[in-house]
Amino acid sequence: TAAADFQPTLPKSDRLLEGPLDEASRAGPCSGPCGYRRPTHIKYPCGSAADWEVMIDHPANPPATAKELAQAQAQAQFGAAAQQLLAIHALHDGAELFRHDDECRFLVAAIDQWGELLQRAIQSAEKVTWQDDKDEIPPYLYSAIAFGMIPGDHARWLLITEGEHAGKIMHSDSDLMDESPRFDSMAQFMSALLQDPARVLNCGGHARYVVDGRERFAVRYREQ
Repeated sequence: TAAADFQPTLPKSDRLLEGPLDEASRAGPCSGPCGYRRPTHIKYPCGSAADWEVMIDHPANPPATAKELAQAQAQAQFGAAAQQLLAIHALHDGAELFRHDDECRFLVAAIDQWGELLQRAIQSAEKVTWQDDKDEIPPYLYSAIAFGMIPGDHARWLLITEGEHAGKIMHSDSDLMDESPRFDSMAQFMSALLQDPARVLNCGGHARYVVDGRERFAVRYREQ
């Protein structure tokens, strides 16, 4: 999907997205001026009789400035692999997705947060996962863009910008250990996040919602 044609969209169905993710990445542009803000429900299974529902929203930041986008693009290690991500930030420079009770379940980091998030991923790799074998850390970690995270999870979502996996998405540190990208492009990742978000939010087990005093995982999402 070309960066110029890529725009994130919200779910338009009460069903889980079915079919291959490369088909999902072809979803058309959102119909509203702000693709993150339309309210949605999260539905939970409760036994066999009924579902719980809670309201969520997706507050988004204003677009990144032309200067911020140009500076991000000018960083040599980003290159062409960052085009789809920069297209997102041209719409919104960060967003708090799937928020309920003032807590979001996925943070799309603003451009000025990328460095801090990447340093946390590097710290985890060097001091925990590969503490005795730092030479085994995949070199493309150091030039990746840490563009998102699930609050409470030490892992970061990474856009790889160089090497054989350039342009693909990894979840640190598990995908780095396997050297196996989880998504083939930023467009594919965003389509999964917004149309079948359980595939992303349930990674690590931290995106939970309190329903009737109990913590629950979301299994499907739909518009109100």
